[in-house]
Amino acid sequence: MSNPATAQWPRTIPRLDSQDPYLRILFITIFVRDLERSIQFYVGQLGFNLLFDSRVGTGRFVVVGPPDGSATLSLAEVTPGAKEYESIGRSPTIVFLSENVVAKYEQWRDRGVHFSEPPHKPVWGGLYASLEDPDGNSLKLVESDDLSRNLDRERKSLAEKIAQERHQLRNWSSLNRYRRDCSRKYFRNWSPLNMPAPAYRLAKWEATITTSSVLARNDSGLSWETFRERACRPRC
Repeated sequence: MSNPATAQWPRTIPRLDSQDPYLRILFITIFVRDLERSIQFYVGQLGFNLLFDSRVGTGRFVVVGPPDGSATLSLAEVTPGAKEYESIGRSPTIVFLSENVVAKYEQWRDRGVHFSEPPHKPVWGGLYASLEDPDGNSLKLVESDDLSRNLDRERKSLAEKIAQERHQLRNWSSLNRYRRDCSRKYFRNWSPLNMPAPAYRLAKWEATITTSSVLARNDSGLSWETFRERACRPRC
């Protein structure tokens, strides 16, 4: 299987202070018996992203990750007789955090995922559900009230930021239209040979903003270089 064109490692925001070297988890390795079966489970049933899939020597390097966050899983296929083969199904439990465990439980169950424990409330609160991958590796789904509140705040803040940027973009578009209208007005009403210096400088400034062509032409048909030379020529 080749890499998707959009495959990439999850991005994170680095600290501004680089005195302490950057450090984060790149991936956690899970040993599996059948790589294609595991890809189908994590990508096809759980909806994870296939981040990396490449030939390395005689094997394949495959990395998957959930749609949110930066944590990723490396699926390593091992054959009988290898020392890692005994570790299949014995990996430490991997815990996934969700804002709605019940919705995720129903979605995954509809896709054929078997849960060893349906959603239930543990003593510490929230919601909890347990499942296994095809090789018996233990996975958990956890929901936290604090997470839900934090997500609501972050989404509200992001929505406000997007709305503000759109408003600024509309203002800039209106300003650019006004500048283009002003530029056309000055070029239409003034001859380049008798245009006063202040008006010429204003028209030149507007034209510089509203065009990217080096040889932008005015109404008289003169090239921009000739127009600039004649308009800026000192008068006795």
